[in-house]
Amino acid sequence: MPCGNSTLGIQNSMRECKCDANSILQEKNKNGSFLDAKECVVCTGNTVANSLTNTCEVCPDPAMVVAGDNYVCTCPGDYQLVTSAFMGVQKCVHKTRINLISSKITLSNAKEITYSSFLKEEMGSSDSVITVASAVLDDIFLPATTSCYFYQTERDVVSCQALGNLCVLQHFYPAAPSCAMFDLIQRSGRSSTINSINGWFTTLPFLSYRSVASSVVQTPVAMKMSSDATSNEGSVDHLELVLASYHVNGTLIGLRSLANELAYCQQGSSIGAANSPSWMRFGVSALSEYSCNLEALTASTLMLHELFLVDQTKSNGEDGRYIPVPVKNLNYRDSSGIFVNQDSDIANDFLSHRFFFYDVQTGIPVDETSPKVIRYAESITLTVRTQASDPHWIYVPELTIAYIDTQSPRSVAMAFRVTYTSDTEAFWSFAKALFTVGCVLAGCRVLLQTFNWYRRSIRNEIVENAMWQVLSTMISYCASNFAPVSFSVMLVMCSYFFMVFRLQSSTVLMLPEVNYDALARGVDEYYPFRVLLPLSFFCQMVSVFQHVYRQAQLQLFFIDWEKPRATIMDIDSVKPTQAPISVWRMILVVNEWNKLQTVRKTSLRFTLLVVLFLLYGCNLRMLSLPVPRAQMQYVTFTATASSTDAADHQLNPYLRFANVSIWWLLICVSQRLWKWVIFERYVDEPREQLFIDLCTVSKVSCLFLDEAYHGFYLHCRSPHPFADGSMRDLVGQLKQEEAGLTAGRHLDSTFPNCQTFEIFVTRKWKRKFSNLHSSVRGDSPVDGRGGNGEGLIQRSFSPKGPPTLPLKHTDLKRQNDMAVTEVMVRNAEQLRDFLQSFVENQNDRFRWRIYRAHTYLTSFLGTPPDMSFSKQSLFLPDTDSKFAKASLLLGIENELMLLDLLCFCLFDLWVGNHAISALATYALQTVLLSTRAHVGRRNIARSTLVDSRFLI
Repeated sequence: MPCGNSTLGIQNSMRECKCDANSILQEKNKNGSFLDAKECVVCTGNTVANSLTNTCEVCPDPAMVVAGDNYVCTCPGDYQLVTSAFMGVQKCVHKTRINLISSKITLSNAKEITYSSFLKEEMGSSDSVITVASAVLDDIFLPATTSCYFYQTERDVVSCQALGNLCVLQHFYPAAPSCAMFDLIQRSGRSSTINSINGWFTTLPFLSYRSVASSVVQTPVAMKMSSDATSNEGSVDHLELVLASYHVNGTLIGLRSLANELAYCQQGSSIGAANSPSWMRFGVSALSEYSCNLEALTASTLMLHELFLVDQTKSNGEDGRYIPVPVKNLNYRDSSGIFVNQDSDIANDFLSHRFFFYDVQTGIPVDETSPKVIRYAESITLTVRTQASDPHWIYVPELTIAYIDTQSPRSVAMAFRVTYTSDTEAFWSFAKALFTVGCVLAGCRVLLQTFNWYRRSIRNEIVENAMWQVLSTMISYCASNFAPVSFSVMLVMCSYFFMVFRLQSSTVLMLPEVNYDALARGVDEYYPFRVLLPLSFFCQMVSVFQHVYRQAQLQLFFIDWEKPRATIMDIDSVKPTQAPISVWRMILVVNEWNKLQTVRKTSLRFTLLVVLFLLYGCNLRMLSLPVPRAQMQYVTFTATASSTDAADHQLNPYLRFANVSIWWLLICVSQRLWKWVIFERYVDEPREQLFIDLCTVSKVSCLFLDEAYHGFYLHCRSPHPFADGSMRDLVGQLKQEEAGLTAGRHLDSTFPNCQTFEIFVTRKWKRKFSNLHSSVRGDSPVDGRGGNGEGLIQRSFSPKGPPTLPLKHTDLKRQNDMAVTEVMVRNAEQLRDFLQSFVENQNDRFRWRIYRAHTYLTSFLGTPPDMSFSKQSLFLPDTDSKFAKASLLLGIENELMLLDLLCFCLFDLWVGNHAISALATYALQTVLLSTRAHVGRRNIARSTLVDSRFLI
């Protein structure tokens, strides 16, 4: 087709007709018919020619004019050109409008974004602040603000969305220019409230709530919830959530059902379900802690989101089907710069609706390509609360997000949590009442124990002189009573949650919300438990070690009743003397007593092995998961080490304590029942009774004082004339006793089967006994020389000294040691004779009698007889082997069991690993038993003159 007259001829390089500037080439007329020749048509009005498309294109803004030799769209003189690459906007804005906006905010500051939520280990200080001139804010702010502030058509809704996004990216800081302008638009009154939500206006994005936060989080949802919808008709057993996503320029990406988006950087999850995450099942709380490589996010597109709960009782399109989920941004600061969302006051919280997971674009400075700062959500928590009036109904969920700023994209720790909780006001009222009652009862018991101790230990002494003893004793009893009371309260309350929560199908209660950062960011409802458990352990440990200390300080003496068999002639004095009595029976009895020092009624090794087998081997530790039984079928676990650790970390503290305590108590009670019902009845006798039988056969009694004027006497004087004999003699004696041909073993015929007595002595008797016992132990000086009381044999075989010493000095040293030893042996014989005459009631100065005024009530209360004005000591039959509690670990088995359990539970709370808790518990018992064995051996060696090397 030839070129027409309006053309400039043919352009040789393109072999096409050539036109003037701002003209296009046409081949057809308006009717679509071909022209006779190609003609040039001038673009008129505010259109410019596009040589590529050969069309006249309208200028981006109607106010633009085509001017200049280049025919470019430009704004008139009273307009300003405003462009945005992100929004794809190029428009003219009247300068009066820009001046109006400039009067309200400083335009030069609109592109600045401040980062202050850095980790201390990264910046060296938690107060570090970095300001970046963001290319995103610089590009979007002015176009979005002018279009939204001077709203004209629905096309400007996108600009309002973009302006709102800039405010969200700055954590809704009121002083930020984007947030300040958005707030001005909201308050201008141009928009009305929609969807009955104060803060959601027409033509504007729903960014935040204007209502009080406490009322927002208590917005009821018209869905009846349960853990099992099959057995509860008309109920729903799972949640449906919808996520709406936006680009930073304000355009809507779309809506989709929520799956694992909240754990946005998690590569894989150890807990999951076939179709949807397990935490969407009602009542299934979850915790997912993982690491995220921020490098993988740098190429991602910046998106913002809104979360909605689907009301499944309403159909599609029905009003109120999608309920907005409020968001609690922990990085929000009010106009004063205070982080109001991080305190415990809910009323002043700021709740928003739109949020983002990570932001790698706003940290890119102007004219640069790489981000200077990256912002990401470190912790995301979704909380679902049941209504206080009826736990079958819930309030709207709440999403809590904590952001972190960083300058180095690296692998960081992240956490995603879902918590189902309910109102626990009634629970805590009952817990406080139960704890108060327990403390009152414990206080009464402390007073009773202090009174009993006062009666046992004070003998007409001045009260002021004994006051410090009374106070220290009362404090000791407080510690020993506090631990059982607090443990009982914790066990009852935790077991209530364990039984009711785990077994419920219809909604009865939910567990309290766990604050995993309780030590750093305030406390939660588990705080009393976290405080009470270590306090109980400390008190119980103090009580047990105090028992060990008291047992190690016993004033102990063994009484040998054996008589010499014959009279022999002393060669030196040529006088008849009694034949010596063998000491090996005494060594045998002392060794058996030494063995009893560390014997327990239950085996901690067996307990730990069975507990670990049940928790790990039978997987019963999963009973501590915050998941109702009906929902367990929807929760699956992978068999990897990391998933096992993750599952352990999700175990609820209350459920974990109850689960461990119940199994521990069952195992310990089973051991006690086995020994009491079967073993000690049909297989063997109790260890303390076997010791008494051995002492009786050996004809060696035992007397010890555990307090100033209180102690126990084990009467082990056999009815046979001699105990030191052959095996034939021993067997014959036992057969005679079994046939009833001998007298009984008893001390008093009124109690024929009782060989142990609780004794209450007078001050006069105690002074005599203490003097003799101190001289035996070597605590008192003899002829100006003192002894260390470490035993006769040790002195006899002590080194004679180096050969370089003068002979006379060495002989003198041996003579001194032997003199001390001989004196101690003579004192031991005097003490033996004194105790023998006392037991036989042959000493007129130190008489005793059987106390027969003990009633059932005084026996139950443990009230001792009043010895204030008594001139005789009293013997009270000990038919319950109470002497073991005062002298052996066998008597404090309950206290030891409680200490082991508290130790296991405490380390389980701190470490979160059952195996490590078992090791810590075993280590504590090893230390305790070693300490008890060492101090016990030392006390025995000093009290009996038997060298510790003979104690096996």
